[in-house]
Amino acid sequence: MRKHRLALFFVAVLAVFCAKAQNVAGEEVWYLVTDTQVEIPMEEVGFLLAADDDTYFSVVTQDSHIYKGVTRATFEKRTTVGVAQVNAQGQLAVYPTVAHSSITVSGCRQGEQISVVSLAGQVCIVTEAADGGATVDVSALQPGAYLLNVGGMTVKFIKR
Repeated sequence: MRKHRLALFFVAVLAVFCAKAQNVAGEEVWYLVTDTQVEIPMEEVGFLLAADDDTYFSVVTQDSHIYKGVTRATFEKRTTVGVAQVNAQGQLAVYPTVAHSSITVSGCRQGEQISVVSLAGQVCIVTEAADGGATVDVSALQPGAYLLNVGGMTVKFIKR
């Protein structure tokens, strides 16, 4: 019974943090940090999964990525760096800037080229916008910093 109450308390705390998490440049953002030093923005945390008889639990993100074998998690508030959303002439939006699986680009012209470039200058992904936007799959990229280029604009993002 104690494990159930502890799990419910943890889920309630998680829900509060998720509701308050914001990913806006220069603002404070809450992160869930696992005992293996995996850092996940709270806005990306979907839920925690644990069995009654297990000492480990899993963190499941909203994009269904699973971090298994977690024994302890802490919460940290940090000031964000980078740009959470870029608007060029009120049209272009690129988000999120810390991503696990995809980056959304909206407000660009159909057929406009979108490219992802490593900080070493290697072109990693090239795609075209359809119907004024695109979802760029970045799941195959190695964790690190990248540049997304579209319509003469460049936005830095972090692949986790």
